[in-house]
Amino acid sequence: MVDLSQVSGLSISLDERTGELHGKGVPESVPRSFAEMAKVVLDPRALPPKEVLYLMYRDFPTSPQVQAAGLRYDITVMFPKPVGRELPKTKGHIHSRPPGSTSSYPEVYQVLHGRALYELFGPWKGDTDEIETVFLVEAEPGDIVVVPPDHAHITHVLGQEPVVMANWVARDCQNDFHPIEQRRSGPVYLLAEGTHRPTIQFNPHYRVKQLRWEMARDSGRGFIRGVPIYTTVLRQPRQFGWLNP
Repeated sequence: MVDLSQVSGLSISLDERTGELHGKGVPESVPRSFAEMAKVVLDPRALPPKEVLYLMYRDFPTSPQVQAAGLRYDITVMFPKPVGRELPKTKGHIHSRPPGSTSSYPEVYQVLHGRALYELFGPWKGDTDEIETVFLVEAEPGDIVVVPPDHAHITHVLGQEPVVMANWVARDCQNDFHPIEQRRSGPVYLLAEGTHRPTIQFNPHYRVKQLRWEMARDSGRGFIRGVPIYTTVLRQPRQFGWLNP
């Protein structure tokens, strides 16, 4: 068992073999099977359809103040098993827009365990094949990654350990998978073939203007690297109204 209490701010631990989280208030997990990912991978026969690629633990207990702010805290556990030639990844999605807004909801992530690579691309509303910038952001435990409005995102696993990541997002935010399914994933496929970094294979269903590889850094939006985003929001939920504009 891996103790995640210090990095998460919650009294929880991880069973690396099963992906199960243990601790008070842990919600029931929702699995994402390979069958649900078949439209966004290079090889749709790489794994058995019932193979579970990651577990989603949605809506941890928070506080009345956080509930009133309309925010939700989740944790996702990703297994490190490659998907054929590809690094393990999430399905990927873009966010819905708040009522009356022309931009989608933002989101903030923090890695709790393992090494992750966040593929952020935009500005994009899912209605064109042209992408201004693809950001590939490497993140380790304690690191924070902000998904700006109008940016789709996919998370990839780096290394041989499970990735555990937490997120804050607006309760009313809905995930739209269709534009990414329609284009067979995001703008890049990351292959487990590089020596130091994965090999990049561009997805022909997009036209990418530029690609930037970065290391995660402090967000500058009230979160501090190494400080749990869970407790940060609990202490001052009104400070994070930008997550639910």
